[in-house]
Amino acid sequence: RPPTSVCCAAAAAAPAAGGFAMDIADTLSDPLTLLRRFTMTKQPVKLVGDYLVFGRVRFPRAAPTAYRASTKGKPFYPVDALWFLLQKQSLKPGEYLRECTSNQMMPVSRPDQRALLAYLNGTADSSPAIDMTGATIVTAEPVPADEGATSAAAPMELDEPDDLEDAQAREEAAAAVAKAAAEKEREEAAGKAALAALLAGPHAQVAVEADGGADAADGDGGGGGGAEAAAPDGDGKKKKSKNMMGAAKAYIKADRAATAAILKREKTLRDRRAILCAPGVSSFQSVTHILEAFKAQQKALEREEQKARRDRSAAKPPPQPSSSSTSSRPRAGSSSSKAAPPASAPPAGKAPKPVATIVVPAAITSAVNLWNVSQLLREKRWISPVELKQSGAAKPAEIKLEHCFEDGSRARFLVIENANKLSEAEWRNVACVIVQGAAWQFKGWPFKSEADLFTKVLGVHMRTRDETPNQLVKSWNVEKYAFSKEKVNQHDVAVTVSSFWQAVHKSMTVQKPHLLMKPHQLS
Repeated sequence: RPPTSVCCAAAAAAPAAGGFAMDIADTLSDPLTLLRRFTMTKQPVKLVGDYLVFGRVRFPRAAPTAYRASTKGKPFYPVDALWFLLQKQSLKPGEYLRECTSNQMMPVSRPDQRALLAYLNGTADSSPAIDMTGATIVTAEPVPADEGATSAAAPMELDEPDDLEDAQAREEAAAAVAKAAAEKEREEAAGKAALAALLAGPHAQVAVEADGGADAADGDGGGGGGAEAAAPDGDGKKKKSKNMMGAAKAYIKADRAATAAILKREKTLRDRRAILCAPGVSSFQSVTHILEAFKAQQKALEREEQKARRDRSAAKPPPQPSSSSTSSRPRAGSSSSKAAPPASAPPAGKAPKPVATIVVPAAITSAVNLWNVSQLLREKRWISPVELKQSGAAKPAEIKLEHCFEDGSRARFLVIENANKLSEAEWRNVACVIVQGAAWQFKGWPFKSEADLFTKVLGVHMRTRDETPNQLVKSWNVEKYAFSKEKVNQHDVAVTVSSFWQAVHKSMTVQKPHLLMKPHQLS
């Protein structure tokens, strides 16, 4: 990364003289972080001309930091303003403003001073005013060789205590800061061990110690922790993983600011969408041949299954009438004779196959309706309903389809748009409602409210990515999907349809299991 390379070049030119503070200077070009580290570790920071010198690197004194002011416009404070506040932190507000005016420094507003000093001195780990992502990237410069000796030897200019009480107070504050830093370092080490245990998997046995030798991964002490560690699964395992994740948070949060600054300097070259693009290629014949062969194989298997099912049905002998039914058969010519059952009726003792219902919007402006739902759910292709209507295509009254889920179970579906004619029994077979985003779609339905509807029936809202999200849909408990309507991004539609069927299968398994046909029920 270009900003980091400058700091690394400075580190290669001369050895580090500031311990951990110089490690930060060598790896991260961030004046706010460097000023905090140098202040906490009592490393000298010197104003030399128009630069603030941090060991072997320096920043322009007007370089903006990631600390926002609370004043109008919320500008970023320059690094020299924060450094000057550290120099004059013991002055009264009026004296501090006069010093800023005489030295041509930007004053830090009084509401910001307490939180800013707490962060720079190390008593606070972070501050809401820090905005690493919005701050301007500032490149550190190596200190020239002729200025390095002078700036390194010059002490940091701090206000000297006026009396012994101030000196003791500063010593106590420094001791408190050192103790807090040591405690934080210990928590980070324990968090690092806990995170390593989580990443290693459920079989790793890593002891993460916290205060007083207690197990940081188990909050209930040694006795409870042993029982949880021995449990391979169940509530004990879940509780242990949760406690270990809590212990790992200290390590995860430790370098959040540094990580944000590093990520801001990174440039994404390719993502998962860019990988799918192939410049100069208009067709993928090899992939198309594989897909067509797979589709042909699936159709052949379906034909064989249907033929075998018909053969088994034809081979079954017709049911023999019982003696009671023979004796009670009415005489020929009697007015009470009943017509024989139709040939298409299901065999005696076998219930008809269940059919699930999917309700779609009736409006042509909806992204999914009876015009295009067949192409969407069967072929995983989205075509605009308006285009289909303009091309002269007829809108079907209903659509019947069958879908095989990943676990081998199947379901037959009837797609309709008018649900007001459904009976109470037919409403029990409604598996999904695709919503448009208007409450009038549910007018006349046997539900108290939208919340009652989507508690009993799966709700789905589909839109194209260029459509504005519906504000009413955001308050509903429905699955929300957005896909690209561009033809070059049809894979996006396929992913959306696959997610839709997964949601339907999950909902039917819990709420409508009678609509699913298991593999042994398909014959």
